[in-house]
Amino acid sequence: MKQKVFHVVPVNKTGGVENAAKSSAEKLNIVFEFKILYLIDSVKNNGLLKLIFGILGTIKFLKNENNYILISSLWKS
Repeated sequence: MKQKVFHVVPVNKTGGVENAAKSSAEKLNIVFEFKILYLIDSVKNNGLLKLIFGILGTIKFLKNENNYILISSLWKS
């Protein structure tokens, strides 16, 4: 069974962290069960309420998972 690895990033957009996570996903999935978790689906839906629901949804998802590695890249400029 592969080790689960989740990478949490703020938003699904074009940026450094997002591009790195997306470009490495295919190779990481060879060794790990790798998944990118976005707090907000897109730049167009970036309101405070969407962010709050995104954080709560991510927490709920992670609470239901066992034995995982969590990578977070949660800065915004």
